[in-house]
Amino acid sequence: MFNIIPTLLEVLMVTTSCGSCSTGAIAALTFASIFLYLSFTLTVHQLARAHPRAMNETDSEAQSPAIDSLLNYETVKYFGQRGHEAKRFDEAWARYERAAVRSQVTLNLLNLGQAASSRSGWRWLMLLAADGVADAA
Repeated sequence: MFNIIPTLLEVLMVTTSCGSCSTGAIAALTFASIFLYLSFTLTVHQLARAHPRAMNETDSEAQSPAIDSLLNYETVKYFGQRGHEAKRFDEAWARYERAAVRSQVTLNLLNLGQAASSRSGWRWLMLLAADGVADAA
């Protein structure tokens, strides 16, 4: 509430200011680039929300066998289950690694898309502003 409402108010004021001081194209492009940025961010964030949760769950699954086998070291050693416990830990750790990679890839995709949308918006705004300066001169 304290972030979204002031940001939306600021976007409205900037768009209105750009529309009144210059052509409507700059205001429309400003609004479009902000809309593109927000829609991309919300869409990818909704798709990627499950990955950090899965990573945390698999991390817990990977740590549980390690802690259990360390706490019950004598029992594991006595019954000759060291290989079994090591295999169980390796499988759990591999699941955690896959979940961590998926989480990092989606985060990188989000950052890449955000950078591309904001940079393209700035690029078009600069071109429109330069065209307006060239026409005025």
